[in-house]
Amino acid sequence: MKKRNQGQELAIIIAEQIENGQLPPFVCSWQKSEVYYPQNFKTKKIYRGLNYIELILSGKYPEFLTFLQVKELGGNVKKGAKGLSIQYCIFTEGEELKKSTYKGTKYYTIFSLEDTEGIDCELTKEFTETELHTRNITIENIINNISKKMNVPIINEGQKACFKLSSNSINMPVIGRFNNIDDYYCILFHELAHATGKNGINRVMGHRIFDPKEYAQEELIAEISSFMICNRLGISNNNEISQERLAYIKGWSSLLRDKPEALKLAVNYAEKITEFILDDSNIELRAV
Repeated sequence: MKKRNQGQELAIIIAEQIENGQLPPFVCSWQKSEVYYPQNFKTKKIYRGLNYIELILSGKYPEFLTFLQVKELGGNVKKGAKGLSIQYCIFTEGEELKKSTYKGTKYYTIFSLEDTEGIDCELTKEFTETELHTRNITIENIINNISKKMNVPIINEGQKACFKLSSNSINMPVIGRFNNIDDYYCILFHELAHATGKNGINRVMGHRIFDPKEYAQEELIAEISSFMICNRLGISNNNEISQERLAYIKGWSSLLRDKPEALKLAVNYAEKITEFILDDSNIELRAV
């Protein structure tokens, strides 16, 4: 299979979406199904890194199989169905991760469950509003735990949502200002992701005026982090977006054009942030 620069390809796709007035998939709403993270249907292993973004961009039902796995389960790939290319880096095993050596990259073609037939399964049903509502208490506990863990108070007042580096605190408008509770959670997890930059997942965060590229990178990290966390917890987003958020999302276009590797960096940080925020939540994540 011909080698491809997966990060550069995905960065260009997202930049083009933004330039054409579309929102990236990690800003848009997503289906309320029992499976959120793209995963292998047979092994239940979650796809990570750029493969995660690749499969989210596909818009396909988020359970996948290789051609061989489809056959092993007694099924077939539907006529005309196109597979998706993913890749894995191979490292030699060492006593410590830092001592591992890169050996090469393997490429695989996988198919969404919706593009197969003859496999004994049902595509998972959608949640009811009641099921979504009962999850809120758990989410509140997660938020309270991470707020205490980072020693970052959440203050509900005013009309602006932001992480204040100077006071190491988060400001959020009261919940009543949001269209629904899920919108509130999506924005709050975005701000909590910012807060990890000073309280656990340290990094250069940039300044809107003085470091616009670093600032755009940080916003990309926070937005993908929020998407991953909400995706994992089953929180939906109604896809309405403020002009302020839209402005910095448009700023990603030039960042991804000038620095395609920014997407891979953002995904790597977002995965660390997601695990950091959900690490002590003691909940059974749907996709694991």
